[in-house]
Amino acid sequence: MADASSGNFWEDNPHAAQESQWTSDPFIASTIYRRISNGESEGHWIGWLFDKLRSERTFGRMLSIGCGVGDHELAMGRLNPEAMVEAFDFSAASVEIASRKALDEGLTNVRFFQGNFNTIELEPGAFDLILCSGSLHHVRELEHLLGQVRSALAPGGVFVVNEYVGDCYNIYGKEQVALLTSLLDGLPPSLRHAASYPVPTIEQVFDRDPTEGVRAKLIPDFLRIYFQNVDERRLGGTILHPIFPFINVDAFRDQPDFHQAYMNLLIELDGQLIADGKSDFSFFICR
Repeated sequence: MADASSGNFWEDNPHAAQESQWTSDPFIASTIYRRISNGESEGHWIGWLFDKLRSERTFGRMLSIGCGVGDHELAMGRLNPEAMVEAFDFSAASVEIASRKALDEGLTNVRFFQGNFNTIELEPGAFDLILCSGSLHHVRELEHLLGQVRSALAPGGVFVVNEYVGDCYNIYGKEQVALLTSLLDGLPPSLRHAASYPVPTIEQVFDRDPTEGVRAKLIPDFLRIYFQNVDERRLGGTILHPIFPFINVDAFRDQPDFHQAYMNLLIELDGQLIADGKSDFSFFICR
């Protein structure tokens, strides 16, 4: 979503981020939300976040970077009716959908506009909270954007990042691919969408979206360079995220006991990988 070539993909597919979303599964979602909240909540992380942060300060003006079709930002507006929520995305199609949702809901405190991650200039000291959720891994010019974010935060402001931080371009190492392949191959054909786990070439990644995970693996280190206080919660996703689009979830739900057992297996494996220091997603609260 950060440049013209990727913009073509997101213009044509504004809902792509919601399709085959791993946290659409209730077992996965409750696990990820517990990991985000350090076990405090199984509810969606946006609600938990503001319950936590409002005990520390009030929020008058907030910014979301890479809003997509606006679901998180609308939730922020509902939870903070006295605050102004501003949000931008490279994709004009996404901004149009998000703006229409806000209008239909009558949310006058949420405003969407089009902007480029790599060149945006933000008003210094303007925002009490800045959010990146699933967008920072599309940013090529991390140094520019993070410098702008740091400058744009008001005194005591918070930068919240919920992000993919795994291998760049989502091209995984041999051990991860081998594990994904064995887990998918272990399912009967009726419960999977692929004969085996597909490994994209770099050319295929570029053809779809050349900014996908472009500098993802550098994000944790960059956040610690630009912010003095970084609280990281590792979420996993090393197994859960890449395998989920290839599972026939509808067929799973016709077999609820097997569905729960298989998801619990994946969640347990994911947790073991976190313990071993491997996590493809992290949640950060930066100050």
